[in-house]
Amino acid sequence: MGWIPGLHEHRARTFGAATGWAAYFPQDLAARLPSEPCVLQSTELVEALVRRISTWPRERLRSEAYHRIVAVLIDELQSSPEESLKLPMPEDRRLLAVASRLLAEPASQQTLPEWARWAGISPRSLVRGFKAETGLTFGRWRALARMIRALQELEVGAPVGEVAMRSGYENTSAFISTFRSYFGTTPAAYFRREDAGLPAPVAAPLTRPPSG
Repeated sequence: MGWIPGLHEHRARTFGAATGWAAYFPQDLAARLPSEPCVLQSTELVEALVRRISTWPRERLRSEAYHRIVAVLIDELQSSPEESLKLPMPEDRRLLAVASRLLAEPASQQTLPEWARWAGISPRSLVRGFKAETGLTFGRWRALARMIRALQELEVGAPVGEVAMRSGYENTSAFISTFRSYFGTTPAAYFRREDAGLPAPVAAPLTRPPSG
């Protein structure tokens, strides 16, 4: 569940078919939520409240009952923890080009110096830029990008072995080991939890449009 405060440029990208909803809050209510874009863990209560509000006719939107429900929704959003995995995108045009290609080609085996040469910057600038603009080292960012793409493919039913190869791992065992380090379980167990309606961490890139 993504939260984007007002006045933040943004764009969204989905992998495969997607459904969902968007809720817009007036400034006084939005001020009670995080001041920076983030991904929050959704809850059954949040989804139920949004469904209830979406069915109300316009004339009821000024009622006390409506304001009480909205107040509960804000309280629930305030208590929703941020997802443990998110992928901030750099703003620098050259770094963003590298990041975009890494997301598009997770199996690429190009080294850091090769990526720097492709982007037209020095390896040191690439390392410093990723850390300064995303808060992550280049290696950590690349590993997260691979996990995010892998999770998206697994979500639509792709076989684990094929996903491992397309994510740049030499074998399925190495991929499952890395997956476990991020999500605390194997891919099969992860999606069994989702099928049972239990909460599971969701990795999602927070993207910005190119600057300049």
